[in-house]
Parts: sequence; C-alpha cells; structure tokens
Amino acid sequence: MTNRYFHWHASKAGGIKQYGVFKAQSRSQAQRLLKQQGWHRCRVKALCIPQRLSLSTAWITWFYQQLFITIKAGVPLLEALSQMQQLRRCPRWQMMLAHIKAQLEQGSQLSTALESLPRCFTPMECQLLYAGETTGQLESVLDYLVQYRRRMTALKKALIQALTYPLIVILVSLLVTGIMLTVVVPKFAEFFHKANQALPVITQHLMTVSQWLVDYGSTALILLALISFAVVWGYRHHVRWRNKCQHFLLSLPGLRQLLHQHALARSCYTLSLLLRTGIHLNEAFDIIAQGQYWLVLQHCWQHIKISVSQGNALSQALAQYPRYFPNLTLQLVSMGEATGQLDTLLSQLASYYNTSFIDNMKRINSLVEPLSLVVVGAVVALIVTALYLPMFQIGNVM
Repeated sequence: MTNRYFHWHASKAGGIKQYGVFKAQSRSQAQRLLKQQGWHRCRVKALCIPQRLSLSTAWITWFYQQLFITIKAGVPLLEALSQMQQLRRCPRWQMMLAHIKAQLEQGSQLSTALESLPRCFTPMECQLLYAGETTGQLESVLDYLVQYRRRMTALKKALIQALTYPLIVILVSLLVTGIMLTVVVPKFAEFFHKANQALPVITQHLMTVSQWLVDYGSTALILLALISFAVVWGYRHHVRWRNKCQHFLLSLPGLRQLLHQHALARSCYTLSLLLRTGIHLNEAFDIIAQGQYWLVLQHCWQHIKISVSQGNALSQALAQYPRYFPNLTLQLVSMGEATGQLDTLLSQLASYYNTSFIDNMKRINSLVEPLSLVVVGAVVALIVTALYLPMFQIGNVM
C-alpha cells in the first residue's frame, strides 16, 4: 500500500496543540503514530494525491512572494519552506509544502518538485525556475513570477468585474419576467376571459407566450439544461468542437478585440520572462504554445517556431498572422530584434495591452450597465402595457 498525505490536529498534556501534514499508509496508522509520539485527541483527515492538489492563484502568488523574500534574506530553501508551512493552517497549503520539502530532501531541484504539482504550477513557471536554478538567477525568476501572477490576476479580475453586473441584471430580469408571465399574467387572462372582451394584438401575443410557458416551461428548462451540459461537455472533451466554439468567439466584433488584447498581454509578458532568464527562443515558443487557452493561437505559435527555426526573424514570422498580431506588435518586435532589447520591448508591449484591455473592459461595463437597465425596464413596461390596455378598454365600455 502506497503512502498518502494526512492532515492532523492533536494536543498534549498541558494544553499544547499542534497541527501538520505527514505521510502514512492509512488513517488508522496515522492515528497510531501520533499516539506513540504522545499526542491525544488526534483528528486525522486524508488529503488528495499531489497530482490532484490545486490552490488558488492568490495562494501561489503568495508562495512565490514569501519564497523570494526568504531566499533573498539568505535563508536556506528547506528552512524557508518549513517557516512558510507554519504561516497558514490550510491543509492543502501544508500538503503542498510538505510534498515540495520531501522532493527536495530526495535530491530533486525546486523546478522538478513543482512539476509534480501540475494543478498548482504551470509548465512555463517550472521552466523559468529551472532556468533560474541553472543560471543562478532564482531570486530574479521568483520576483518575475510574482509580477506575472499579479498581472494575470489583474486581467482576470477585470474580466470578471466587467461581466458580473450585466450577468446579474440579465438573470434577475429573466427571473422577474418569468414570474410575471407564469404567475401574474395567467390571473389577468382569467379576468379577461370572463369579461369576454376583444383583446389588443399585443395582449393576445402576451397571453400566448404566457400559456406556452405554463404548459411547456419546465420541459424547455430541462432541455436547455441538457443542451448546456452537452455543449460544456463537448467543449471540454472534444478538440474539434472546442476549436469551433473558440473560432466563433474570436469572430464576434466586440469580443474579438478584447480577447486578442488579453492573449497578447499574456504572450508578450511570458516571452519577455523566458528571454530574460536565458531560455532558447524555440523552447520559449513551445512553452507559450502550451500555455495558450485558444487553440488557434497554439497553432500560430507552433508555426512561428517553425518559421523562426528556418532562419526568419520573429517579426517576419509574426507578420504571417496579421489578424492576431497588429502592426504595433510587429514594429516593436522588429525594433527589439535590431537593438537587442527584445525582452524589454516585449514587456512594454505587455503593459500596453494589459492597460488597454482593462480600460476597454471598464468602458464596456460603463455602457452595458445602463443599457441592461433600459432593456429590463422596456420589457417590464411592455408587459404592464399589454395587461392594462384591455382594462382601459373595459372601463371605457362600462
């Protein structure tokens, strides 16, 4: 039986309490080992295997930051990990550091230890750390990774903030409209039926929609949920379907520019980091291609690698895809190649696209918020008008 990680919390006589993570073959063996060491009231919880361990971006950023600070202060790596392990009581945090320490004690490098945690650390980050270890620039690489994670977090946060409010407004409006059509409108329909009065066209259409929702609304919701599940499942498990969905998203006029800016900001900053740490250009292209979310951009970077390996300049290779790399990118890359400052200009490009993406998201959000309110108000006004027009007619007849 293979050992697995367990998180424990126990106490000793005198009120001493402690917690930690260690390996054992089973929960009962873990409790027995703790009792042999004099611990009582042992609470032991089994943790997942390292390959399935995941932590949020904020936690990984904090890990890089603390590791950078302790190593810069001259603290040995194993001692730094031990100190970091005592800073937070989260079982997954404890397990991650315990696993890294165990790998280092067995003679592995830090980059190799992090590679065994694929859901926490990306291949690009491991390659950067390996380059930093071999060139003696580990401190600089850790500092770069902190900045990289912060930039990616800022981009993601801007995207989430821009989409949250409109989505909430849309969901609330759909809920209110559904309640009005399935609860309120049927009661008015009974009243109009008893009045035996001819209804306006808009009211007749409203009654038809309301009756359809009452009869088939639950079935439609079930079908919509099944279709959504099928689309998400196909997107995750079928490359061809995912490629078609991504092509559709990248072809939308308003969304295309934002997605391109996000991808360019990430790619430029990643390539800048890789070049600064001395990684060969072809290896850098492989890492960037692996880190791309969009399949079409993965293919672009793979073809760019082939073009550069054939002797073409990077700016010439990028010029083959004008849809994804605008003239500003080509000009600065060409200038960087001519002056030998490619990593610096790529970093400036990343900052420019990062700022442009955030500004555009704020601008769209400022437009979508009032527009969504206007749409919701128009729908509610339409329903109210359709309900009250017949009542005015009945009042005039009486």
